[in-house]
Amino acid sequence: MPDNNAVPPEETTSLEAAEAALDRLATKLATPPLATQIRRLLPKIERALEAGASYVQVLETLRECGIEMPMTTFRSTLHRARLKRDQDAEGGRKKRTRADSSAEATDRSAQDVGEGSQDKKRNPLAIPPRPKTFEWDPTERPKVTFVTKKKPDVELPP
Repeated sequence: MPDNNAVPPEETTSLEAAEAALDRLATKLATPPLATQIRRLLPKIERALEAGASYVQVLETLRECGIEMPMTTFRSTLHRARLKRDQDAEGGRKKRTRADSSAEATDRSAQDVGEGSQDKKRNPLAIPPRPKTFEWDPTERPKVTFVTKKKPDVELPP
């Protein structure tokens, strides 16, 4: 007795063909962001610039290959890609954490206490102490001074 749940082989292949075609379409239409494309092409772009090509020539070459963007976008994206490459080469930027902030606050308070003694030299690379904050009392009445002309005590004849 044949299995009623079995799918005929023709439908399975057409379904798989449709899935494969939709996957190819999605891959073709989904272009990566400009920044990603520029970062990927950065070594070749820099090699062309070092060889004497102008930014306009490089941008025209990219446009011929289907990467469209204005010159200002190209220059700023190229600048950011270079910065990111340099940061990755240095190990990235140091992100501040709460522990770092509290350690700096402790260092500042230790500096404030030690300022009275002239024996120790101040570290020129240390974070300077924060100035006193502005203290404002909203309930205090403002001090107003009035400028008035003084009347002469004696009248002068005309």
